[in-house]
Amino acid sequence: MVLESYTIRDIRQLKALSHATRVRILATLTEKPMTAKQLADLFGEEPAKTSYHVKQLLKVGLVELKFTRETQNGIVEKYYQAIAKEFQTDPLLAAQSGGRSRLEAGLVRELNQIQSDFLRACQTSRDQTGKDGEGAGTTHHGLYRLRLGAVRREAFLKELRALVARYEDAEGDYAFHFLAYPHPGGSGAG
Repeated sequence: MVLESYTIRDIRQLKALSHATRVRILATLTEKPMTAKQLADLFGEEPAKTSYHVKQLLKVGLVELKFTRETQNGIVEKYYQAIAKEFQTDPLLAAQSGGRSRLEAGLVRELNQIQSDFLRACQTSRDQTGKDGEGAGTTHHGLYRLRLGAVRREAFLKELRALVARYEDAEGDYAFHFLAYPHPGGSGAG
């Protein structure tokens, strides 16, 4: 059974996610079970490399073998899936040896990838828009600053998860990213 949410509390799991390919694999395997070969084809990577990364995620318990299937050629395909739909990192991991640097490096890498993907989408959207301004206009962005206390934050996140669940579609063409963090200088009231 796939969990709705999983909190990473083990430094070995965090270490396993210090590689960008493993983060991509884990994100993809939250959508549906896939073989290492299918992942390699999707990412344009060597199957042996992708298989190695899947095994590292399996070793630390972030993915599991969901099922096997034998092909007509007698090859046994192993389908893996992430253990949860959503992952968070326990902030206390930062206190462990090497934890803070791994958390920061992983977050920066993820934010850089999001930025790169977004800018590429903006450029594509501009390229598809005609000189008269007509065209695709496919990128959307906005910054919404909500100042919520702990109780209201949890209520908001619960509603957001329910909304996301209504619109989840592994075949969709849009990425949606959400960040929530304590406001610097916040009062903590709420």
